[in-house]
Amino acid sequence: MDPVIVPAEVAEAFKFYERPYGRFDREQQRLLLMLMPNSPTIPGHPAHVLKEFALNCPTRFMEAILYGCKPHIDIKEEVSSLLNDWLNQQRNGDGQVDVGRFAAELIHHIQKS
Repeated sequence: MDPVIVPAEVAEAFKFYERPYGRFDREQQRLLLMLMPNSPTIPGHPAHVLKEFALNCPTRFMEAILYGCKPHIDIKEEVSSLLNDWLNQQRNGDGQVDVGRFAAELIHHIQKS
C-alpha cells in the first residue's frame, strides 16, 4: 500500500522518531509508535503531535505506522509563497530573464514535491 498523506507536522513527528527507533526491528518500532497515544507528552513535542493525531485520526495513524507517510502539500500555498518571495526580490536587468528564472524555480519546486 502507498504511504498515507498526513499533515506536514505529523510527517515531521514520525520522521523525528526514525533515528532513535532505528536500532529496533520494524515490529518493535511499530509497537513503540502505537504506545504513543497512551504516553504523557509535552505540548509542542513530536510525541504530542503524534498523540493528538492518533486520538483524532486513529485509522490514519495506524495506516501511517504500517505503510509509512508523506506530508500533505498545499500546492496553492507553496506556489503563492514562492511567487511572493520572487516578487519581493530586487531585480536588475532583463525581465524576460527574471521570468525564466522564476519558471525554473517553480519547476524545481514542483519536481521535488
